[in-house]
Amino acid sequence: MSLNMKTHKTTNSSFTPARYIMSAEHVSACFAAIGKSPPAAHIYADLPKAAATLPKNLQARKGKLTKQAQAMFSLLARPERVLIFHEYFDGNINGIETRFIGNHTGDLWVIVSKKPEGVWDFALLTSKTQLLATLDQLSGFSEITPLNEEFMVNLSLAAITAFAAIADKIRISTLQHKLDRGLTDQVWMSKFDPADLGNIIDAEQNQPFSQSKVLLLSLLSGGASLEVISKDQLDAGVHDLIKAGLMDADQTLTSDGHFLISYLLHPHTILAFDSLRQYSRTLIADNLFFIHTASTLLSGIWDRDMKGKINALTLCVTTPSQAMKVLGDIVLYSDVAPTKPAPKRTGKTLAKFCPECGTENTRKLKFCTHCGAEL
Repeated sequence: MSLNMKTHKTTNSSFTPARYIMSAEHVSACFAAIGKSPPAAHIYADLPKAAATLPKNLQARKGKLTKQAQAMFSLLARPERVLIFHEYFDGNINGIETRFIGNHTGDLWVIVSKKPEGVWDFALLTSKTQLLATLDQLSGFSEITPLNEEFMVNLSLAAITAFAAIADKIRISTLQHKLDRGLTDQVWMSKFDPADLGNIIDAEQNQPFSQSKVLLLSLLSGGASLEVISKDQLDAGVHDLIKAGLMDADQTLTSDGHFLISYLLHPHTILAFDSLRQYSRTLIADNLFFIHTASTLLSGIWDRDMKGKINALTLCVTTPSQAMKVLGDIVLYSDVAPTKPAPKRTGKTLAKFCPECGTENTRKLKFCTHCGAEL
């Protein structure tokens, strides 16, 4: 998704929280009314031709959009922050998507969701408190009873892909044993060979299945996990699982491995959050997810290398309050400046970096050209 990060000058002091439900034709009409096109995101890809009139509840005098609707669709057309929320029920890869589009300060948000029947649902939020309350309601975190469990592991992409394939092998074998009236415990105690795991991954890519954990982890990682599917990489992945304590040296699962596999196979819901925001001239991406079972909440935070590419995953048992704090820190991040880079010479002039936003300014300036802070 491309972001145009031009900061809006609109204030939200005169806006009130509201919800708007409309047809796809009316969505197109609202974008046309402000003279802008929808962003290049898949959710807008199949918008039809604009309706001849605007929705009545968004009309001002002379058939124009109300100021609140203008601000809302201007923000949608030029998003400054994007939070994409996916909800996967029972581990099914066909999730429900809801988008949160925010302004630079994080106190004006538009919630966007498209229903299967083609109806669009918009909601305007006018404070950070409303946003956090909405996220808490959608996630259901406040309804989870925290348990005193401790578990944390950091896994490479190769290990994650191998582990997802193990989960799929157990799922398929368990189903087959049930059909044959066999013992389902045997597969949990078996050896998992990297070559067999590679065959499972190939089969699920060629014939996708809605309960596939390999494809689910690919969705959660933005496709990164399926970039490591060669034999050598799967060998390395199994070795990483052994080092992480999820497998024994004989390539059978440990008790921690059983614990984590059960999370993947029997989740109540899996909630994924993808956040995009800009700080100064840097586009910051965060990706995390939560696996919610009947009794526990497991968080997964994707780690990135210096180039911003996902290369590992940290999994840990967390409490609902910890989950909301992590989510809130990511979504509402705006006041903490990134690490100030070392001064460097640009031609003959020593550059100054703003202590507030990190923007590079020439030495002679007294105030930042981006945020106005004193240098």
